[in-house]
Amino acid sequence: MAENKKHILLVEDNEDQSMIMESRLIKWGYDYTLKKTANEALEHLKGNKPDLIITDHDTHSTKNGIDVIIEAKTLGIPVIMHSNSSVKNEAISAGAKFFLEK
Repeated sequence: MAENKKHILLVEDNEDQSMIMESRLIKWGYDYTLKKTANEALEHLKGNKPDLIITDHDTHSTKNGIDVIIEAKTLGIPVIMHSNSSVKNEAISAGAKFFLEK
């Protein structure tokens, strides 16, 4: 019987941070897709619906993690923001389900 793994969209531009998150997701048995910018993540969401999104706030693109949260909310996808504490209130107000401080 095929295992039905949950799929996570990881949005992180920092290579060290993404390697840490990727190793944890693999260890915990999740499938994932890595996008390095919010722009790439938003493009990915046009044709894909992950079970969860974990996003950084600042991904050095014209869009940011708040834009990802807003789009995910319209699609019914829960989001965890993983960033510095200065954006916690903004992330929660935008619709993030949980905030992890870096």
